[in-house]
Amino acid sequence: MTKRIRLIMLLSCIAVFLIATPLLVAYSMGYRFDFETNKIVATGGIYIRTFPTADGIAVDSGALEKPGLFSNSVFVQNLMPKQHFVLIKKDGYFDYQKTLLVKENEVTKIENVNLFKTSLKFDQVSESANSFSISPDGKNILVEATNTKSLDFYYYQASSLKDPKEYSFPAPYATILDFIWAQDSSKVLLKVQNSSKAIVYYLLDFSAKTQQTTPLSYFASTTISDISFNPQDSRQFFYINNKTLNLLKDKKITPLLKDVTSYKINGDKIIWLSTTGALSQSDFLAKTTQTLLEGLQNYKIEIISGRIMLSGPDFVYEYLQQEKTLKSLGQIPSGFKLLQSPNGKNVIYYNNSEIYIYSFEPEIETEENGAKLFSANKGEQISKCFWLNDNYIIFQLGAKIIISEIDFRGNINSVEMPQNYPPSPDSRTPRFIFNQQDSKAYILTQNFLYSSEKLTP
Repeated sequence: MTKRIRLIMLLSCIAVFLIATPLLVAYSMGYRFDFETNKIVATGGIYIRTFPTADGIAVDSGALEKPGLFSNSVFVQNLMPKQHFVLIKKDGYFDYQKTLLVKENEVTKIENVNLFKTSLKFDQVSESANSFSISPDGKNILVEATNTKSLDFYYYQASSLKDPKEYSFPAPYATILDFIWAQDSSKVLLKVQNSSKAIVYYLLDFSAKTQQTTPLSYFASTTISDISFNPQDSRQFFYINNKTLNLLKDKKITPLLKDVTSYKINGDKIIWLSTTGALSQSDFLAKTTQTLLEGLQNYKIEIISGRIMLSGPDFVYEYLQQEKTLKSLGQIPSGFKLLQSPNGKNVIYYNNSEIYIYSFEPEIETEENGAKLFSANKGEQISKCFWLNDNYIIFQLGAKIIISEIDFRGNINSVEMPQNYPPSPDSRTPRFIFNQQDSKAYILTQNFLYSSEKLTP
């Protein structure tokens, strides 16, 4: 080999080294050439974590990647900055599919994917239930029996659903209109329509050895509304009578505030709206009062995660105490209901046809905070909605029960809960409650009450 050829080979190697080294360094740092845009771009990644652990997770058309033995997550790197399709599979569970945007030098995370079984086990709780309610702490279920001669109840522990306590009130042909629970779950006020179509109230005290079996005379007036237990003492009641907020304590009625149209308890404060449109707060005995804002006619008060919310016919506002102003949550569907998430970061507002989410601490960048999660088709009706956990909701759509994520990036995953229980023999829509305490769905169809197995791990 001549000296000239050796020189040419050396120079060629140097040239290859000088060209290849930056490319290899760039490649190792996650840079790729995008043939669609003819540009060099930085790659990103997708981090996926599921509950329970998935059998396999695939991104785009790649092979299913199984999470590690001691991990329920997968991290896929070096993805081009564009939309990517994620598929999560597990035997006996519904598939999870989602299209996610990956950005340059960023990791897109879906850390709270819940997988749901395609078949569920249901246990029969009662075969003679007319209505039912679950205590605020989720530990007990109160079932009204199908007896027209009196009001009979079975009080179950959710942990066992066996050997219930029995209670009875001599109220023939009465109808339960509402269950008003004490915050500590020790009592429930039963709003009842009696055989004469009059509204009466019975108190069921689970800590008492004997029950008072006659209606509470304090609430006999037809002008009484907005009855609630004192959250600090379940032996006391707040209620409005002729636009006066009263406190019932030790069988004594004390008028607290006049010209009240709506009120809520927030911690150790009473928050109320007056007939003049003033938003005010006071202590429980109304000894010290403070006007927060004025000019708020035709609004109602809601307390969400300690925040004061004011709801009108088409809008919801959050009262900002520091600025003494209102912050709009945006236009909302009429006839809506508000429902806060367990962690207090989000709120659902829904009516019989639409469900929206608003985040107090948005983790997902959106042009407008207030995304639509679900819209019912013609002929369908949303009747109940609950938070399954911080990341999923569960709601009733006609006779179906739907579980949906709240992550509205790309498509929103939702599944229909399997109806592995006998259907109602008539056309009546089943009644449904989800209990966060035991993560079970309770279904009343005809007069049979069923409880599902746990919906989340």
